[in-house]
Amino acid sequence: MLMGPLPSGAFYRTAAVNLNDTIYHVGGSTGSFYYSGLSDVLLDIPCPACVIPGFSKQATPEAMPGENIHYTITMDSLPSEVAFMLDPLPESVEYVPGSLVVDPDVGIYGYDPGTHTIYWSNGIVKQNIVGWSPAEKTGGLTSTAIITQGGQPDHLDQSSKPDHELTSVLWDQPLSTVNQAAYVNQEFPDYPTSSSFLADDFVADVPWMIDAIFVPGDGWNGFSTLLNATALTFMIYEDAGGVPAGDPSGGGAPPIWALTILPTDPHITITNGYSGYPSNTLLTLDSPMPIPAGHYWLIFYPTLNFTNFGQHGRQPADTTNGLTAQFINPGGAFGYGTVWQPWTILSPMQTDMAFRIEGTALTTLHIDFDATVKAFRQTIFNIAFLHYGDIIVDVSAPTFTGYGIYVPIIMK
Repeated sequence: MLMGPLPSGAFYRTAAVNLNDTIYHVGGSTGSFYYSGLSDVLLDIPCPACVIPGFSKQATPEAMPGENIHYTITMDSLPSEVAFMLDPLPESVEYVPGSLVVDPDVGIYGYDPGTHTIYWSNGIVKQNIVGWSPAEKTGGLTSTAIITQGGQPDHLDQSSKPDHELTSVLWDQPLSTVNQAAYVNQEFPDYPTSSSFLADDFVADVPWMIDAIFVPGDGWNGFSTLLNATALTFMIYEDAGGVPAGDPSGGGAPPIWALTILPTDPHITITNGYSGYPSNTLLTLDSPMPIPAGHYWLIFYPTLNFTNFGQHGRQPADTTNGLTAQFINPGGAFGYGTVWQPWTILSPMQTDMAFRIEGTALTTLHIDFDATVKAFRQTIFNIAFLHYGDIIVDVSAPTFTGYGIYVPIIMK
């Protein structure tokens, strides 16, 4: 509903009508009986981004003192914008510690004993960093043998279908059909000033639970297999004005998620890439990794000694999703500077890199918790509030705590 003052001001003693979402206002006085002679026409166009998600609450209908009430708060479509839920518990109940469960496990949530309130928000990202430490970017060694891209490879072996059963594909940028060259993307422990990293962006319209990440790649300059790497690192950064918010050398903000893992770990599958080398990487997670709706950047790189094992790089895609992929050489050995810049500086014509993210897009959220009844002979109303932009929606769920007990008295 359109609300608020008219464009020409506030009026007394006026008239208005609403027809087909258009408000027509005629005349009126801005004070006393002096009529303005002004009129307004307002068209109310609902904004899709402002549509409030379905919000409901259920409670155990009856519970006696000392018994627990089970509450379930449901959002039937998870907000894509910043939202938060507050459920201030009434004094007649006491929160049961440890009973709060959010399914799926997204957002920031908890119980605040100071205000006796259950809270949840999707506007804050939890950091989840396992095994990663910033890549070195300084050192005494340099090598002119390290180059920024491999040649256009001969087509020896490229699987036309995934090597595993796909779950739901959340984001897919397949390997280019016209350019399979690989571009430098590697931590060089023996030449740290040459360590370089590539990133490409993706957008989650709703919260995601990520199950798997696939990154094709290729090798050159003496490369034989990714199994020679001492580590493989996957990272997700938030967007910061069109580039990743940080970088693998530790610059900027930390990633929201990072995982450094051995290439021989059972969660990793290395398969042959375009040139026939074992150079494609699939990460499969035991527990899905949640991320809120947002704009992010994916980074993947191996830690691989150049002297003994050559170079590995990432390849283009023919898609044109989002922003141009980014390149950074924090140590500055290639002379392109030390900040993020479009990877087209390395010569690819394509703006996207090849990768695939699999998992589940989340549409419904359940917040469950228990509270112990402390009152008797009353109906307990527990009201929860969803704050979304400038709009507040409230829902309540009642629980009846019983009738009084009447003991018959026998008069003699």
